[in-house]
Amino acid sequence: MAAFMSHLETSRAELQGPTRARVYQKGSATSGLLRFDYENVSDVEMTPYTRIHSRFVAGDLSASEYETDLKEADGELHIVNRGRYLSRRFVPPVIGP
Repeated sequence: MAAFMSHLETSRAELQGPTRARVYQKGSATSGLLRFDYENVSDVEMTPYTRIHSRFVAGDLSASEYETDLKEADGELHIVNRGRYLSRRFVPPVIGP
């Protein structure tokens, strides 16, 4: 993922089974002049061709959970991503809660 996502410095996965992986990612996010470095580990469970579920297990966040659904409608692929994260660091109110 680091090859095509500019905010990632490192991204690697250790397979835990045919549909499970533990993913380590290190990078930085920017908003205007602010920069936030991060390092996180997540457990990822994949339901082939339909869903990816990611849950934070260690790192700079206090919690994180994401789901990505892949749906076909009218011959087009729709990718629906939803999630939430809670940072351990102060984030200015203009950027997020």
